[in-house]
Amino acid sequence: MKRTTLLLAEEQILTLEEIAKKKGISKAQVIRDAIAAYAAKVLPGKAGLPVFAGCGASKYKGSLGEDSEKLLDRRATRQGWK
Repeated sequence: MKRTTLLLAEEQILTLEEIAKKKGISKAQVIRDAIAAYAAKVLPGKAGLPVFAGCGASKYKGSLGEDSEKLLDRRATRQGWK
């Protein structure tokens, strides 16, 4: 990752801090999530693949470790990311 500087209005900073505290994540992560969500709307097909695979109950059988690439590839195709 690269470091950058943002100029925000005081109200935007307060909102950013409130969201970060509520979600228990860093302000930088809030900004990254917001950019990813905006990019998915504005640039469909160019938003990129998710950077993680989730854990938990799933309708898919098998090991997530073994199947994650296949599942992500299938999802990327369906979403038009490829």
